[in-house]
Amino acid sequence: MEKLILYIDPGSGSFLFQIIIGGILSTWFFLKTFWTRIKLFFIGNNADKLPDDNGNAR
Repeated sequence: MEKLILYIDPGSGSFLFQIIIGGILSTWFFLKTFWTRIKLFFIGNNADKLPDDNGNAR
C-alpha cells in the first residue's frame, strides 16, 4: 500500500482562504439585499420607513 503525501503550499492555502471568505461575504450581501427587497415589497416601496445605516429612522 502506497503512502500518499499531500502538501498545500502557502500560496494555495491563501487562495483557498480567499475563496471561502469571498463566498461567505457574497452570500451575506446577497441575503441582505434580498431581505431589503422583501421589506420594500411589503411596506409599499416607501423608503422613508426604512432605517439608515445607523439604525435611525429617516
